[in-house]
Amino acid sequence: MCNLKNKKGVEVLSFFWFAVLVGVGTGISVGVLFFYSADVDVRKTEANYLYFKISDCLVQNGLLLDEVLDENFNIFEKCSLDSYTFSGENFYFYIQFFNEPDLKLRNSLTSESGKIRKECEIVLNDEKIEAKYYPKCFDNKGGKINFFYFEKGEIKKGYMKILTASNNNGIKLAMVKI
Repeated sequence: MCNLKNKKGVEVLSFFWFAVLVGVGTGISVGVLFFYSADVDVRKTEANYLYFKISDCLVQNGLLLDEVLDENFNIFEKCSLDSYTFSGENFYFYIQFFNEPDLKLRNSLTSESGKIRKECEIVLNDEKIEAKYYPKCFDNKGGKINFFYFEKGEIKKGYMKILTASNNNGIKLAMVKI
């Protein structure tokens, strides 16, 4: 049968095989540790996404949706937003509508948390503030979203200002209804 005369070679080979297994195991462990310990902050991205989702929903092809100016307009239903998500202090929006001479077209649309709005005003008004535990806010640098709307059969020009914020610290929530 098989005669193993060189047992020293087998011992050396098993030592290297063991070393390779330890090296691969250590590499996988370190990789998994780095992957799961990475601190990823997506609050700014969530606030940006919410801003553009709302603006795209309310203004289509440069025209404000007719029902937006009604006082009983439900933004959560129309824009497929989950109202439960906005009831806490994880997400926030505040929308103001104006006509061209800067008069309010309607009352503002807002989610419930006024605390987040105050924190956003603090952070957005002073760029030197680095607020790690404040929500990340987005208002397109105070920019306006221009639109046209119909009033008494006449086309008029207006604009809206949107402030959105996310304070979602790793909690998995669905912002949009599926």
